[in-house]
Amino acid sequence: MLTALLCSANAVWSQDVIVLKNTEEIKALVQEVGLTDVKYKKYENASGPTYTLLKSDIFMIKYANGEKDVFKDEPVAPAVTPNVPSVSTPETPRKGLTDAYVAPAADVSASGALKVEHAFFGVTVSNDQGRKLNNAETLSLLGDIPDALSLYQKGKRGVIIGDVCVIVGGFMLGWELGDLKNSNSATMTLSAGTFVFGIVYYYTSFSKIKKSLTIYNNTMAGRPNTYSLNFGLTPSGGIGLTLNF
Repeated sequence: MLTALLCSANAVWSQDVIVLKNTEEIKALVQEVGLTDVKYKKYENASGPTYTLLKSDIFMIKYANGEKDVFKDEPVAPAVTPNVPSVSTPETPRKGLTDAYVAPAADVSASGALKVEHAFFGVTVSNDQGRKLNNAETLSLLGDIPDALSLYQKGKRGVIIGDVCVIVGGFMLGWELGDLKNSNSATMTLSAGTFVFGIVYYYTSFSKIKKSLTIYNNTMAGRPNTYSLNFGLTPSGGIGLTLNF
């Protein structure tokens, strides 16, 4: 069962993935990247019709070979309008509105230092003002730092795999412990092994995400990226991972 889980997890990443700016991900076989649009076929229907997306709606394409294309917004030239005298009309104040500028959700270039926290399933990334960032916003910030982006993506996938193993292994182990009379030692061993593997894999992957954000924070602050990952005995006598930076 554990092998099947890992194989299925790796299969998800064997095709091209188009990440839209609204964070939607499309499994695809990219056919052509043009000047203004991208043509692709659905991964589940390779012999089906060809679809087209505007590049302005796409954040990034992750190819099956590991390469990526990140599409950044290009400045749009101002429209030329005829020189027609304008007639100004008094503006009626609208109650409850202010003149404060509200930045778009994806504009997080000034987010400051980033940190990662455990979540019920997966992790959450937030800035130093406490604002939680979605996956597209985090990828946008890390996109210009290849080392940080690569570590974050590996860690994010590993955290999901670890969570799945913990949930499946914990459920199976609980089921066996709840019915000890009819329990099978081989199944109980497999359940316990899956559960423990999930915990170790989760925290190893969590450390990768934390390391990627450390690289980002140090780069933004102009500090050298020095860190170390250690696995061994903790001061309390247990076993764990420590990240020093």
